[in-house]
Amino acid sequence: MSEQVLKFPQWQKPLQELLVHLQETDAAGRISTLENAIRSRLRIMTPADGEERQALEDALSTLTVVAADVELAHRAKQDADDALGEF
Repeated sequence: MSEQVLKFPQWQKPLQELLVHLQETDAAGRISTLENAIRSRLRIMTPADGEERQALEDALSTLTVVAADVELAHRAKQDADDALGEF
């Protein structure tokens, strides 16, 4: 299987790694770090960087959804742990 060539590897590689290893990592911390890196990149972009800007905005949207899913999973685990602790 050949590896996908990333057009913007500086930020796409960390995003890809986060999504692949979501269950194995401090997902909330990594999401926050990646969001900050993407926002920093957006601040220095020029109008000529339209394609990358759109890709960055798409990545931020993806991270928003992933962060919400991670938070829901965390809450569900806490609720389950709390329920088990009551027995």
